[in-house]
Amino acid sequence: RTICWVHGTKRFDENITGTIGLIRHRILMPVIYRRAQKIVTVSRGIRDELSRSYPSIVPLLKTIYNGFDIEGIQQSSREETDENFVRLCGTSSVIITHCRLSRQKNLTALVRIFEKVAKIAPSKLAILGDGELRHAIIDECSALQLKTWTCWDGAPFAGSYDVYFMGQQQNPFKYLKHAHLYAMTSGWEGFPLALCEAMAIGLPVMAADCFTGPREIIAPDINSQQPVQTPFHTQYGVLMPLADRINPRAIEHWTSEIVNLLGKTNVSKTQTTAGIGRIQEFSFSETMEQTVSLIGEVANVNTNGKDL
Repeated sequence: RTICWVHGTKRFDENITGTIGLIRHRILMPVIYRRAQKIVTVSRGIRDELSRSYPSIVPLLKTIYNGFDIEGIQQSSREETDENFVRLCGTSSVIITHCRLSRQKNLTALVRIFEKVAKIAPSKLAILGDGELRHAIIDECSALQLKTWTCWDGAPFAGSYDVYFMGQQQNPFKYLKHAHLYAMTSGWEGFPLALCEAMAIGLPVMAADCFTGPREIIAPDINSQQPVQTPFHTQYGVLMPLADRINPRAIEHWTSEIVNLLGKTNVSKTQTTAGIGRIQEFSFSETMEQTVSLIGEVANVNTNGKDL
C-alpha cells in the first residue's frame, strides 16, 4: 500500500518545464498518483492545484500540514551566537532570510529590494544558506554597488558591509533571534518551513504571495485573488506581491513596507505573540496524530490504543 506525500507546487514550479516537464505532468505524475491509496499534500493550495489538474484523484487527497517542534526551535534560538553578528544587530536594523540559494527563492529580487531600502533606511541584509546561485547573487550585489561580506572568502567580519552571506548554518535560529525582519521573496513554495520557523521565534515576517503556502500561514482568511497586487496586512505578518516583472510596482511595494516596518518600535511585540500562536497550530503532536490515523486507514487497521 502506498501513501504519496506532495511537498511542493508542480504547476508553478519553474524547474518543471520543457519536454521533460510535460512528460512529468502528463504521464509520470498521473501514473504515480493513481497507484497511491492516499495522496497527502502539505498545504490546501497544493490540494486545490492537484484537484484541478487531476480530477480523478480528488477522493485520494488529504492535507496534513508540516509539524514544528516550537519549543525546540525557541530553545535553539537561545544558544550563543557569534558576537560579531549580535553586535551588528545591536547597531543596525537587520533584514534576514535563510534558504537554499536557488532560483526558487528569488534572492536577486530581495537584493534589489534591499538596495532601495538601504538608501532610505540604514539597514543590513543577512542571507543564511548556500546553493547553486551563490555567485550570481553575489554578482548582483556587486552590480548594485552593495558592499558584500561572505563567509567563504576569509575576510574579517565588520559592520561596514551592506549584505552578509553567512553560509549554511547548523543552527540558523540563533541568528534569526537577533534580526529585526524576516523577508521571503520566493517565486513558488509548498509549505515554507523557514517562514514558519521565523514566526516561531517571534520575528516579524513579510512573504511573497506565491503558490503555495505563505497565504495559508500569514493570511488564512483572505479571499482575494492570488497573488495579491498590493501588501495585505494581518496580525501574523504581511503578504506581499510577487517580486517579479509581471508586477512592476512590486519592488516599490516591498521597499515601502520594509522601510515602514523597520521604523516601527511596537510591531515586534505584536507579531511575536500572534506569530508564535499561529505556528502552534502546526504542532508536531497534531501532525503526528493525523499521520498515524491516515496510516491506520490505509492499512485498514484500527490503530486506536495500538502501536504501529
